Amino acid sequence: SLRRFSAVASEIRRGGSGGSFAARNFIPELAGVAAEVDRMVVWDWSPNGKMVAGVLAKGNARHVGYFSLDTGTYAIVVPNSNHIPSWMPDNRHLMYSEGGKIFTVDIVSKAVRDLFSNPLVHIRSPFVSRDGKLLYYTAANSESDIWMLELAPEKDGNSAD
Repeated sequence: SLRRFSAVASEIRRGGSGGSFAARNFIPELAGVAAEVDRMVVWDWSPNGKMVAGVLAKGNARHVGYFSLDTGTYAIVVPNSNHIPSWMPDNRHLMYSEGGKIFTVDIVSKAVRDLFSNPLVHIRSPFVSRDGKLLYYTAANSESDIWMLELAPEKDGNSAD
């Protein structure tokens, strides 16, 4: 069943199995908020359900940040960055990638810390499991691999020669 929430006159939908939240690409109206923000693209809902993280924008400027449903306020955490953030299980840290690195940022102190790096690939969309045990991400590189699988002949002796 879908349950409707409202954040600055826009809908956020809750649904799916296990009560997961569907907040991707949610763009709230930002009437009356801080002068440095006029729109937001949401990418992840906090584990406690009280905040959404995403990319805040005004004009051509982009920032990693979040919206608090409790206070109705937006916060810029990483200025001048349009990388896709995701929540850590503690509701206090966001994770994002840039190039071959994954970073975490404390939403209170705004301290950024390197979490992981792989200079051989371009890391995108890092997420951590809700229990905090697994990190998963997309890795891209500029070269292609060719994978070959040797197929065993059929048991009846027929082949496709």
